[in-house]
Amino acid sequence: MTRLHAFTDDALGDHDAVALAGELRRGSVSVAEVRAAVAAYRADPRVEAVFTASEIARTPVATTSPETWTLLQRVRANYYQGRSGDFYVLLKRDITPVANTTRYIATHGSAWDYDRRVPILFWRPGTRGAAVERAEDTVNIMPTLAAMIGLEVQPGSIDGHCIVDVPQASCPR
Repeated sequence: MTRLHAFTDDALGDHDAVALAGELRRGSVSVAEVRAAVAAYRADPRVEAVFTASEIARTPVATTSPETWTLLQRVRANYYQGRSGDFYVLLKRDITPVANTTRYIATHGSAWDYDRRVPILFWRPGTRGAAVERAEDTVNIMPTLAAMIGLEVQPGSIDGHCIVDVPQASCPR
């Protein structure tokens, strides 16, 4: 029988995504045990939400800007049926699942904007400053850097586009 992860006074564990992947299907964890674990996590004051695999799978993949997504839609974007866990635990804002900071200092992030939104800086000598306050996709970095150094990129040869607000990026029109 697989031992389910349990709360302790000093930690939630090493990961906010709890994966009992395959255990339920192999029968080593019962449906009742998964339900009990979900209920225990939902009752913990450090937990914002717990979503079961069936709740996640029933949620359509969002097609709008990630800035408008609900927490469930953010979790859905990371869900892969058959590989993802039986439930997902989302900790409250500013709560880290790292209990022992002598061994770990961070995790792979969370669904909160402060973990999802990473600033990027484009700089080279002679560049004037500008701040662009909106989300961009990582596929837009390469075409922007190419435009800054005058490297021609054939239309349709890459994903992404030049970020037009970046100073000294001569974006093709």
